[in-house]
Amino acid sequence: MHEISHNLAFGYSRPMHNRILGSICYLPIGLPMSISFEKHHREHHRYQGDEVIDTDIPTLMESRLFESTFGKFMWVCLQPFFYTFRPLIINLKQPTRLEIVHMIIHLSDDAVVVYCFGWQALAYLLIGSILAMGLHPDCTRIMITK
Repeated sequence: MHEISHNLAFGYSRPMHNRILGSICYLPIGLPMSISFEKHHREHHRYQGDEVIDTDIPTLMESRLFESTFGKFMWVCLQPFFYTFRPLIINLKQPTRLEIVHMIIHLSDDAVVVYCFGWQALAYLLIGSILAMGLHPDCTRIMITK
């Protein structure tokens, strides 16, 4: 999915194909974040290290709250929540029409999962996504910056 946000699936000449494939790939995650991830991730590459624009880096508050070894472990476990909500707090943007369409499709898919398989199935997808994104080698950034 990361590579799709860089238009590597269909190339730069077909960005909409990459967005559609990204939306499809994100359906099992349980959260509508493909299009928003792409938008913020491109800014991360363009403005790396900028504390306001680059939402991929932990905030000063995060580094102070999770300073201890146990705190850093908790941050790594909760990293998906920080990664999801940090852009809404430090660099909020108006959602595009494509983000709204993606959200409607994604939430409709979640509703179908719940209808056909129950809440446990959706919980399984969400918990699996949190576990896959949480204890992740990429989360070591905060640990080596202190």
